[in-house]
Amino acid sequence: MANKRGKRTGEKKESTSFLAYIPFIVLVAVIIAFVTLPYISSKPSLPVVEMNQFEKISNHGFTNNVQIYFITWYKSPDGATDSWVIYTALHHYGVFNVTPTYSIYDQFVGNATPGLILNSFTPNTSSIYFKAIYVYGDNYNETINGTVIPQGEYLNYALAVIKAQAPSWVYNMILKYIVNGVVAYGKEAVEGISPANYTGVTRMPTVLIISGPKGVWLLLGYPEQFTPTYLTLAVKETPTQLLENIDEGKIPEPLNATASTLLQIINMVS
Repeated sequence: MANKRGKRTGEKKESTSFLAYIPFIVLVAVIIAFVTLPYISSKPSLPVVEMNQFEKISNHGFTNNVQIYFITWYKSPDGATDSWVIYTALHHYGVFNVTPTYSIYDQFVGNATPGLILNSFTPNTSSIYFKAIYVYGDNYNETINGTVIPQGEYLNYALAVIKAQAPSWVYNMILKYIVNGVVAYGKEAVEGISPANYTGVTRMPTVLIISGPKGVWLLLGYPEQFTPTYLTLAVKETPTQLLENIDEGKIPEPLNATASTLLQIINMVS
């Protein structure tokens, strides 16, 4: 009996000794969790930009009046498409100097897209400002003067052009959303793919930025309602013919509807 009692006493001492270490074990676990949790859960949240959609990206405006910046290149199919929306929406606000043109051959459309080079815009009111910034020439591997841009430098060259021609807030917005953001198709983000490299070539895509006192909107690429395919295959007019028809009020319905959307956005940010 004495041996049995002695054994139980030893077990009790070991149990008591173990219990004494529990607070220290818990403390160590809490410290480890506190140190490692930020590295596990603090994966930076990158801005997501949806293709082909007018999207509000900020409730805070950077300008006292409406300012619109159109960033593209001379023969971009997306830029050619957007040029008609911009012209249709804004030509009542002032006078455009334009050059009718065609984009490069678009393999997805099977043809070149009619468009306008928006050389300049003289507004008839101080409440609106528009500027087109052409970062490349006839293709994304050359400047507007035809000088070849070294491979791998397409985006850096475009960023330098934007920095030289646009306010700092536009440049910073391009860095945040286009260079460092994530592209999305149909609300679904594509992890690891930014708007600057979704084509497989890292370069500047066509972007339209609309800013005013009440917020900022952005369009990446062409608008879903008015596409290069529709413009090329359904409208079937030369750039000069389409320009004349717009000036006469003969506007294709998808173009008219998309231009109305842009005008609504202008009113919302004003």
